[in-house]
Amino acid sequence: MAKKHHHINPRLVALKAIKRVEKRHSFTDIVLSHFLDDPQLDTRDRAFISDLVRGTIRWKKRLDWIVDYLYTGKNSLPIDVRCTLWLGLYQIEFTRVPQFAAVNESVNITKKTAPKWTAVINGILRNYIRKRNSIQYPAASKNMTRHLAVLYSYPEWLVQRWLDRFGIDETKLICEYNNRAPFLFIRYESDKIAATDLEIKLVKKGISFEKSIIPGFYKILKNEPKALDDLTKHGLITVQDASAGIPSLLANPKKDDLICDVCAAPGGKSVHLASIVRDNALILSGDVNDNRVQLVNSAKKRLDFKCIHPLVADVAAFPSVNADVVLCDAPCSGLGVLQRKPDLRWQRTPEDLNDLVNLQKRLLCHSADLVKPGGTLVYSTCTTTVEENEDIVEYFLQKNSSFKLELTMLNLLESFYTDQGYLRTWSHKNHMDGSFAAKLIRKK
Repeated sequence: MAKKHHHINPRLVALKAIKRVEKRHSFTDIVLSHFLDDPQLDTRDRAFISDLVRGTIRWKKRLDWIVDYLYTGKNSLPIDVRCTLWLGLYQIEFTRVPQFAAVNESVNITKKTAPKWTAVINGILRNYIRKRNSIQYPAASKNMTRHLAVLYSYPEWLVQRWLDRFGIDETKLICEYNNRAPFLFIRYESDKIAATDLEIKLVKKGISFEKSIIPGFYKILKNEPKALDDLTKHGLITVQDASAGIPSLLANPKKDDLICDVCAAPGGKSVHLASIVRDNALILSGDVNDNRVQLVNSAKKRLDFKCIHPLVADVAAFPSVNADVVLCDAPCSGLGVLQRKPDLRWQRTPEDLNDLVNLQKRLLCHSADLVKPGGTLVYSTCTTTVEENEDIVEYFLQKNSSFKLELTMLNLLESFYTDQGYLRTWSHKNHMDGSFAAKLIRKK
């Protein structure tokens, strides 16, 4: 007889996860992987918990504004209580959970976790249901930055950057789009399965999809959790955002090439490179962190690629020279993946950008030392800031006269090129992660 899973309260699990993210400034993905590992949780509970945690963290600035607007008590609200209120308000405002259920479940949880605040939780949530259309957010006429930051739930420094660069209308589009649930993309392993055969399998599984503009990728429009698991397990597909395929396609490796992926973890680009050359090359996949190198190893083993050699190495001491292709997918602010990683908007600070820029300059310059005359160097990020992208490449070209920017037009990607010849994607325009890539050639 099958076990019943009803004794685990998914909202309580979600609350514990939210508290951990908030108190320890932990990454949502890591916290969720810990809490969702419980075998007693069924598939629906896992999906519900994941949505509650990601959604609450994504919208917490707006939710916290509502809490402060409605709370009239003299004592300041403890963070545990705020987290409970955010969770309840998120369900009322952004999910299909019936309002009475959101209130009742929040009250029941509070009786266990913070009993003396039960009446306050009950009062604020019921008050919100009555007054939700009369909540006054910061006025746009007084402070547009604050207005958008609270309304769409982003840090003010980030909204201000977008306003300065794009103006009000496009900033609203960026804010709105990055608050939507992201699409899932897969890349089919062309040496293991033909595209038509994969499409037949997806149709049989009832998975709705469409071909991406990025060659080799599919956008999954609707699927049941775990429906793709056996395709992934058998090495027929890799779950990877379409934008992440651009650097490897731009690198255009050939059979028998020596390829260095110098910031390789978790391994998505290394396996894409291996797929392009059909496992006929020598790919050195390095990372400075031993634990992260193990992720590259796992990706290699799942797809049974022999040509990938994971190693712990800093780019400054990479065990290679005269490489045909070097890929430097640099650590970055990640502002292109805000849709996928809801906590990142709260984790990043303007000061982070300065530190990252210095690191990116170092990585790109050391990467260049590995490239043979006539060889290819690709610099890429999953961020949208000019400082981490165009400025880095321009700095590099000023310092390295032996390199030139290569304007290689990929099929169907002309619209993704900037006037300078860089490749860019935007979430709100291209409906995939925001990213940047530049192809540099060492002169012969």
